[in-house]
Parts: sequence; structure tokens; C-alpha cells
Amino acid sequence: MVDKINVLTAVLADLRKMAAMAEIAGKDAQHEANQQSSAMQSRYDTFREEGQYLAGAQKVRKLGLDAQIADFEVFLAECQENPVVTDVVRVGSLATIMDDSSDEESCYLLVPAGGGKKYSDIIAVTYEAPIAQAMFGKREGEGFVATIKGRERHFTVMQVS
Repeated sequence: MVDKINVLTAVLADLRKMAAMAEIAGKDAQHEANQQSSAMQSRYDTFREEGQYLAGAQKVRKLGLDAQIADFEVFLAECQENPVVTDVVRVGSLATIMDDSSDEESCYLLVPAGGGKKYSDIIAVTYEAPIAQAMFGKREGEGFVATIKGRERHFTVMQVS
């Protein structure tokens, strides 16, 4: 049995790394913008302005990641206090699904943020992922169809925990 808490902790650690990288990128962009001379060399010289836009965008990205981290920390604490026990696929569920055309099984952990990465044999996905949207609310034994990379595929939920 896979310990979901370990995977959730790894997802949170990755979110924190992304936030740290966004902060560094924002500082680097601001530094580069500040290094540009205030007098334009020509009317096409927009390096300073572009650097300031990039620094601002990185700050916005960092704020978004900080909000995701805060929400994820609350979610993780709730999961540790009251483990998710469900027979329906939802956020916090570990779902094993089978591709009906190949009989290949895959495990997905639905997370509130930071999905899109594989941890051991488990793929963390957020609700925004097409596969997560298609399986959301399904029970063991139920089938569903998901469009992945432009192709319609049929799956069956094998296990939910």
C-alpha cells in the first residue's frame, strides 16, 4: 500500500522549490532591468522596460505559488489528521485505472496543486488535468472516456483509496 502522505509531502516540497526559483528569477530580472541605462540608446531600446515586466510577472507567479503552498499545507494537515477514505474519485484520492485498449494500469493521486509529475509509480494530477476531470466522481468498476493528446481513450477505475 502506497503512503499517500509521502507523495503529498513530495508534491509540497516541489511547490516550495518552484516558489524559490520564481523568487530568484524575479530578483534576477529586476537586477538586469536595473543594470540597463535609463537613457534609451534608440527608440527600439526597451530592455529596461522588458526586464521590469519580467520581474513583475515573476513576482505574480511567486504570489500564486505561495497561495497554492498555503492551501496545500492546510490540505496535507487535514489528510494527516483525517485520512481520505472514499470509494469515489476526488481530490485526495489515489485511483488505479486501467486503459481498456491495452490493459495497462496507472495510479493517479488527485492533488489540489502541483500536479503533473510522477512520484515512483504514482502520477500526481490536479483537477485541471483532462484525465482527472474524466475520472472525478467515478467509483470502482465504473468506466470513463478521456481525451488525451487529441485521442479519445476508454478507462476503467480499478481501485480507489
